[in-house]
Amino acid sequence: MTSIPRAKPVTLREIAYGCEVEVVGATRAQIAQAVQTVVGGTVTHVGHPACYDPSIIRAADGRMWSVVADSSLSDVEPALRAEVVSPILCWEDLPLLQSVVRAVRAAGGHQSASTALHVHCSNPALTPPALSRLAKLVWRYEDLIYAAFGVTPARMARYCKPLDPAFLARLRRRRPTTWEAFNGCVFGTYQPAPQRYCPEGYHVVNFASVCQPRRTVEFRAYPSTVMHAGKIKAAIILSLALTARAINMRSVASTKRPVDPTSGRFDFRVLLLALGLIGSDYRTARRLLIANLPGDAAWKCGYRPDRTLTAGKTAPKEVTHA
Repeated sequence: MTSIPRAKPVTLREIAYGCEVEVVGATRAQIAQAVQTVVGGTVTHVGHPACYDPSIIRAADGRMWSVVADSSLSDVEPALRAEVVSPILCWEDLPLLQSVVRAVRAAGGHQSASTALHVHCSNPALTPPALSRLAKLVWRYEDLIYAAFGVTPARMARYCKPLDPAFLARLRRRRPTTWEAFNGCVFGTYQPAPQRYCPEGYHVVNFASVCQPRRTVEFRAYPSTVMHAGKIKAAIILSLALTARAINMRSVASTKRPVDPTSGRFDFRVLLLALGLIGSDYRTARRLLIANLPGDAAWKCGYRPDRTLTAGKTAPKEVTHA
């Protein structure tokens, strides 16, 4: 009997993505001009619909960026609420995006308790079975992800809720292989035209967006990372790596990984290495992603001077980096 060869693995650098960067502290006109200084092209204030008050930046390469109002940024006056929405980007566009972030910061844009970064990922191989594996993978490491990004209880209760156990139960029971079946798992019953701002979308990962025409999965666990180009790059890399891992793996362990106060940093670093974030290319991303977690990056339960070191190992320096 002839065996069916496995599909070629997808690398994180093959995943397309787009970003929504929430900003306060500068007017939307100032932010649009800042974006234009990096991407070139022209700025047009469209202004309608009025609830979004959009400005469109048609970049020199033909792609369109936009700056829109965001009513969720309620800790500042309406004129200073903005969201920078990127076009579809690829791995090579990361330096461009970082330059946009730095320009917006120089124009007066900054973060607040209400701002966040949302990352949309897509790839032809992100099929319903792969999305099911992604949901289980995120659920397994959900507590570590929340801890790594310092997601507050208030945000977890409204804009970045844990994955719904009923959704996960439907995935395990139905094992969807079609978009209609996956849609039914997300909403409970099939919804032919789900609303953009439906309740099912406000989770750590928004799977409702996959059921909409754009077919992207949205990572929402990144609060207060805006205006720091390195942290934004790290969050994007994590999103791409999780997506690629879900596409390539065959199954996901069913046990949940809680945050261990003695080894949270070590456990998350092990996850990052399992996701393929190995080597000097991802050193800064690893360092930023584990910075908020407890414990030591190199020792499971922290370094103890009385521990006998195995051959070839040395005691860590005073500060250990990923």
